[in-house]
Amino acid sequence: RTIVFEAFPNQDGAILQMGLIKVPRINRDGFAIVDGQHRQLGFSLLLNETSNDLNDAKQAVFDANNRGESKELVNELSKKVTKLEQLQERLDRESAAIDLLIEDDSARARQVFVDVATYAVGVPKSVTTRFDLRKVVHRALGEFLSSKNLHPILDGRVDHYNDSVTGTTNVNIISADKVADLIRISNKGIGGKFGKADERKAAAGTSLTEADLVATTTAFFNVLLDSFPEMQALVAGNMTAHELRSESLLGSVTMLRVLAGVYYKLQENGLSDPAII
Repeated sequence: RTIVFEAFPNQDGAILQMGLIKVPRINRDGFAIVDGQHRQLGFSLLLNETSNDLNDAKQAVFDANNRGESKELVNELSKKVTKLEQLQERLDRESAAIDLLIEDDSARARQVFVDVATYAVGVPKSVTTRFDLRKVVHRALGEFLSSKNLHPILDGRVDHYNDSVTGTTNVNIISADKVADLIRISNKGIGGKFGKADERKAAAGTSLTEADLVATTTAFFNVLLDSFPEMQALVAGNMTAHELRSESLLGSVTMLRVLAGVYYKLQENGLSDPAII
């Protein structure tokens, strides 16, 4: 067998089964790295280079002593040995998490490589936007998409993991990163940005805080709902997300951006929400 798994005694109520995987040396060629080859190569190169550098450093100390070099030089060379030994010990304690896929069929095992190469993707912007809390817009996004603040138009219709929404069966009308864009536009305009001064004021709670951004964006979506029968039909369940995309420009994120920009301008000119509707 390529590997042997020895399970540790499971604690009461434990969901995961912890254990030790043993790999016989003669079977190590039975493993192949499907993804992350560059990271593993980096580990391997670092281990080898550290070992080589340590051997060279020890040899330098030995040679310096044989030549009768000064104590200062020997001490300096010895410090380098100590640093490399500490690095080697640290690397020896490091660990890397892996997902181990066992496939006995060699043809299917090769297909794994093809699938990973074909469908490899980075982390979607919708995910990074939700997780990045350095910017006030991103923090406001989390608040706006929370259950207590989520607008009826968006309830159950926001894709949190993909950057675009398409397809006849896709129930979402917008991705999370595009919602963040609507928050920005409805509060700053089409070309507006939150600069460092805005971020400082938001952090201090003096201006354009997360609550302010959520309130303005909610008002914008209220205007959308009150202004367009299509949005009312969507919320009432009389129109699907696919039908909205197929039959109305309101299913276009670009159009929603434009409407958010118009809403900002009209607000800036002093119009109230009832007047805008």
